[in-house]
Amino acid sequence: MELFLKRFMQEQNFPEDAGECFLSLHKCIEKDKDLNDYVFSTVDRFYGSGISLNELDGFFKTCAPQAGTHEYTLAMLFFMYCAKVLEKKYLQKGIDRKIYLDTMNDLKCKLMECREVYGINGTFVAHWYPQFFTLERFALGRLQYERIPFPKEDYSKNGYTVQKGSIVYNCHIPSSGSLTEEMLFESYKKAYEFYKYDLGGNPIVIVCHSWLLFPENVNFFPKHSNILKFISHFDIIAHDTHDSFSEAWRVFGRNGLLPPEEWKTETSLQRAFKQHVLSNGKTGNGFGVLIFDGKNIVNRTGLNSH
Repeated sequence: MELFLKRFMQEQNFPEDAGECFLSLHKCIEKDKDLNDYVFSTVDRFYGSGISLNELDGFFKTCAPQAGTHEYTLAMLFFMYCAKVLEKKYLQKGIDRKIYLDTMNDLKCKLMECREVYGINGTFVAHWYPQFFTLERFALGRLQYERIPFPKEDYSKNGYTVQKGSIVYNCHIPSSGSLTEEMLFESYKKAYEFYKYDLGGNPIVIVCHSWLLFPENVNFFPKHSNILKFISHFDIIAHDTHDSFSEAWRVFGRNGLLPPEEWKTETSLQRAFKQHVLSNGKTGNGFGVLIFDGKNIVNRTGLNSH
């Protein structure tokens, strides 16, 4: 297991100090037979008979003090243990190893978020991970996808219809860097190819529910922002408004946990968000639909791959 952890963290480019932290914790667990048995029996349950999110949360909270660490740190190591099992599952299913590496890069993303927001090597969103390990969520290029039933009423645009309850592909945007239009179209193409046999010759319907798609964003996001391109790819058919910007940590890091007046601004996006919120501007989530035929976004006008 130690060799796997070293290889995994090297492949995912973990910071050196984080690698040392997780290896030290692994050795601590390994030396305590009861603790080691408890941890790996939980890994087995995670993959076998199943474990609820509440049980998993309870495991991290009770086991972390025994291991002399923070529950966020234990959670990250636990999911790296799970990643070793997942690697074999990808191999058995004949899924490209590059997809495995890209998918597991989410652990690196969540590590960096946890370091930024809480100053801890770990992850504070353990509830996010089960679908990665049940082969339900995959990173295909820049975006991640999972099958879901269409949660809205029937949708029609440009001669295409999506019925309520039909299978669509929900996408997520990991915090792994820039989000160019070229990257986006490359990802849509990868998703179209990956799910091709399920599509039966039809376009792929991609949906997204995100704070990025809140309609008011287009009024104040910097005009050069790549996020505006991403927003333009979706037909936003629903949204909800929040009393406060609960996703502020995604834009401002640990400063996002402070009142808006105290948000530090270094980027044009941060400056725009702070001004918007302090001017009583609204924030929230939007739900968008994107229909892609392998080359073009067919429910939006003039959005073609390059």
